[in-house]
Amino acid sequence: MENIFGINSCIIQGKSNHTFRVTTFLPDLPFEKGDDTVVLVSGLGATPVMEQYIFFNKVADILSEKGINIHRSYVGNYFTSLEMMGITLTLMKVDDELKELVDMDASSMGLTQFKY
Repeated sequence: MENIFGINSCIIQGKSNHTFRVTTFLPDLPFEKGDDTVVLVSGLGATPVMEQYIFFNKVADILSEKGINIHRSYVGNYFTSLEMMGITLTLMKVDDELKELVDMDASSMGLTQFKY
């Protein structure tokens, strides 16, 4: 565990030998076993989508170990910064009302989705 700019972070090395430095996120958030979440993993521009999915799989494993459900996930280049390396992670706790809103059809330049 390392402290960078007041944020605890650690190195995650997956089965594929990819290494990621991630902030330890669960202790600070109001998640409990059985909660439903929406997970957004966004590359900053220069991180390949394959690496974003490897990172997402590790996040999904951590959430699963804690009994936290993923209602919907988004992985891709949603928030970019001039070909910058890195990944952002956003977790949103959702209730039934928010699930209904998140699942609605959307069609825009940045996001197109249809109900399952």
